[in-house]
Amino acid sequence: MRLAEYEGKPLYEVVSDTIRRRILDRVYRPGMTLPSEYQLGEELGVSQGTVRKALNDLVTDRILFRRQGLGTFVSEQSEDRSRCLFFNIMQDDGGAMSPVGRTLTFGQYAANAEEHRKLGLRPRDEVYRIKRLRSLGEEPILVERLSVACSKFPNLTRDLPDYMYRLYQIEYGITVSKTQERVKAIGVPQYEAKLLGMTCGEPCLSIDRIALTIDRQPVEWRRSICRSDLWHYACERT
Repeated sequence: MRLAEYEGKPLYEVVSDTIRRRILDRVYRPGMTLPSEYQLGEELGVSQGTVRKALNDLVTDRILFRRQGLGTFVSEQSEDRSRCLFFNIMQDDGGAMSPVGRTLTFGQYAANAEEHRKLGLRPRDEVYRIKRLRSLGEEPILVERLSVACSKFPNLTRDLPDYMYRLYQIEYGITVSKTQERVKAIGVPQYEAKLLGMTCGEPCLSIDRIALTIDRQPVEWRRSICRSDLWHYACERT
């Protein structure tokens, strides 16, 4: 496949989209080494500089990663990576957190209007709705509600890992590459207050998150209520 004839879009973006599509189609699998810049340039009919720019963008988006002297690889969703990149709740004293999740409820439902809007669903799509409690030791720290399309995750069960993104990648070939979040300070609702050992109306953090795949499609909608007495939301921009 040679790309030199493509018009209307910068060539490096076409190369980037081609690599994204190959990852989606499992031509390039998690952990796999990509062909060299020279090989990709020869195959696609573009310069090494164009390939390098496309790869740089994919590394920035965390779809690929580089190892000095070894090459460029397709990113894998290990639990450590998911926690470091996508779990932004930190202890006030700076201590690392690895909270354990427990499924409270799990069921399959007709998608409501908000789920349709957030996840880009079709008219009759159904979703799995999941409520989970995350605790650090014996201390509950957040309650989260997840919605995902049944069509994307057939036969999903309530036996879920602490960090879902690895499950999405390994079992379903769906890689989360970035998230969009909205964080707001609110008074804790009654349901979450009981689970978190708080008084209804106490200050807490509300985090609304959309997880996006490598082709920028929404795949999960997650709403979390987090205690803010000993924890904070940390975000680093690069």
